[in-house]
Amino acid sequence: MKKLLKLEGYDLLSKKVYRILKKEIIKGSFKPGDKVLEGKIAEQMGISRTPVREAIRGLAAEGFVVLSPNQGVVVRSVSAENIREVLQIHSALEGLAARLSCEVTNEEDLKELENYVNKMEKLVEKKDLLTYSEVDLKFHELIVNICRNKRLIQMRRNISDQEITSPFL
Repeated sequence: MKKLLKLEGYDLLSKKVYRILKKEIIKGSFKPGDKVLEGKIAEQMGISRTPVREAIRGLAAEGFVVLSPNQGVVVRSVSAENIREVLQIHSALEGLAARLSCEVTNEEDLKELENYVNKMEKLVEKKDLLTYSEVDLKFHELIVNICRNKRLIQMRRNISDQEITSPFL
């Protein structure tokens, strides 16, 4: 990492560090197999190692990094098996979100969903698959958000972040 990592806003320091590191992993600043050096990150951020250590534990719990006794902390490599597992979980979470959303959907939500469907139909006609996939992602995010289950929304976000880090998707 060449640029200095910046801390902004008000929150627990470990949570800020966690969000920054997760974002950098998703962006590809840390590649699979790269070592995540606690001391170096703490120095770049101008903080102690403790919040960095706590952030790394959170990233390990979500599968973004692996804690190895001999190698330290390493950004997780993605295998076909990892991708299959993530997609299975993703589809189960979205199915649950869709079922819950059906129970609480209002007219405004339905209009917004319909708007996305209309946009996707036009994009299919234009054969604009890149934009279609972006609109489709927003459509699915809306369904998940409509369910209003905060934990499910966060879990789906976390699993989607893991999909983003996969070089095969």
